[in-house]
Amino acid sequence: MAQLRREVKALRAQVLSLRSRLASRGDEVVNELDTLEEGVVALQEEAGTGEDDNGCQDDDESKIEAVVQESGS
Repeated sequence: MAQLRREVKALRAQVLSLRSRLASRGDEVVNELDTLEEGVVALQEEAGTGEDDNGCQDDDESKIEAVVQESGS
């Protein structure tokens, strides 16, 4: 019985550790997505595309592609 208690305690510690690591990595993913989104917004601004005054997305993808090609990406 004591052995089972030790195993349960060890498994609980592992679960807490994994939860902590997952939370940490989740923040990293969110930060990376934010960075990517900022890059998209910057490209849209540089290309003159994005949302118009009505909040509708501009469909002129060729402007974005031209900016990307000019920047060498």
